[in-house]
Amino acid sequence: MSDEQWRKVVKEQIQKREQKKWQEEMKTKTKLRTYVLVKQELKQEKYLEVRDRWGVPELTKLRGGANRLKIEKGRYSKIPPEQRICDFCNTGEVEDEKHFLVRCPLYCTLREGLWRDIYPLLRQPVLFSTDEQKVKSLLKIEDKKLVKRVLRFVKQAMRIRGNKEKEREKQEEEERKAEKTKLSKKKQKLG
Repeated sequence: MSDEQWRKVVKEQIQKREQKKWQEEMKTKTKLRTYVLVKQELKQEKYLEVRDRWGVPELTKLRGGANRLKIEKGRYSKIPPEQRICDFCNTGEVEDEKHFLVRCPLYCTLREGLWRDIYPLLRQPVLFSTDEQKVKSLLKIEDKKLVKRVLRFVKQAMRIRGNKEKEREKQEEEERKAEKTKLSKKKQKLG
C-alpha cells in the first residue's frame, strides 16, 4: 500500500469514527431537534456557501435551535415546551421551527410565494408531504438558487415577526403605564 493510499484509508476511518461519535452526541441534546432532522453527515452544508449577511445566520439559528422563536426563548423563562405557544396567531400551536416555516398563518402569503417559486425546481414534490418533511426539504436544499429563495423567506418572515413582537411589547408597555396611572390616581383619591 502506498503512502497516499494509507493516508486516504486513515482519513476515511477518522471521518467514520468522528461521524459516529457526533451522531451519538446529537441524539442526547433535545435542543437540537431540528438539527438532527436535517443534518445526517458531518460536513459543511451547501447553504453556507451562499453569501447572505442576514439570511445565512438566521437559517443557521433555525437549524441549530438557537433562534428567536418561543420554543427557544421560553427555555430561558423555564416555560414548559408545550406551553411555548405562538403569540402571533390563534392556532394554539407551539412556536417551533416547524410552526414558523410551514404552519403559522402570519407568514401564509410569504410561504405561498416561496412554494410557488421553488416547487418546480425541487427534485421531490413536497406539497403533499408531512410538515416535518417540508421543514426538512426547506432546510436541506442544496441548489444555490433555491437556497437564496429560502433565505429570502426566512429573512422576511423574521422581519415580520420582529415587527409584530415590537408592536406587542409597545402595547404591553402602554397597558402597564395606563394601569400605573390608574393606581396612582386611585391612591390620590384615597390619600
